[in-house]
Amino acid sequence: MLSAVATLRPLLVRLVAGASLALAAGCATSYPVKIEAASAGRPSPGLAYRIEFKGTGSDGVARLREAEAAGYVRTALSGRGFYEAPSAARADVVIEVEFGVEPVRGEGGPDRLPIYAEVAGGVREETVTTTGPDGKTTTETVRVAVPPRREVIGYQQLVDAVPVYRKFLRVQAREARPQEKDGVTRDLWSVRATSEDRSDDLRRYLPVLASVTMRSLAGEVGSGEVRVAEDDPDVAFVRRGL
Repeated sequence: MLSAVATLRPLLVRLVAGASLALAAGCATSYPVKIEAASAGRPSPGLAYRIEFKGTGSDGVARLREAEAAGYVRTALSGRGFYEAPSAARADVVIEVEFGVEPVRGEGGPDRLPIYAEVAGGVREETVTTTGPDGKTTTETVRVAVPPRREVIGYQQLVDAVPVYRKFLRVQAREARPQEKDGVTRDLWSVRATSEDRSDDLRRYLPVLASVTMRSLAGEVGSGEVRVAEDDPDVAFVRRGL
């Protein structure tokens, strides 16, 4: 009997371990991502680009954040056949990058609540017309009591206890040089990926948003909403960098 138990014990350990791994895999964190994509045509692989940033500031922290975001964007673009031009003069396209985090309306109810007050009643006069049995009409003024009532006198703005933050990454391409025939520099494509939830940790979300940009450029996803797992292969590729 003891030998049988000893034989079964390793099997039970393996089964429990396997079940734990499967449960952990099934509980992997995922992020809701909204995509807004526009394009004049499918981006052609092999284009040389240079990166510009919009609205990130000029202090040391902003520069560090730009460098980190640029690394993710470069990796995402490399996954679709783009490469960084060795100089601005040799770039085919300019990639404008904008990213950030902003608070949006909190969860849990309406933005404001009405404020009520009790308004005292009173007496009002009404004109009453009556017709008697003889057919004569008489008019008289009577006093009528008005009961108290509740009225809206204003609104209370609510401060949500649980804020929600929008993390966003916008990657837009335009021609590096104007067209000879009309001197116009045209926009080629744009992808804006956003994720809204209770976290304001932009650094954690940038690889996720960049991976969605990469999939959008490949035509794998269009405008709409997707869920991206933290252990998604595309996210891992972007995190590793070039």
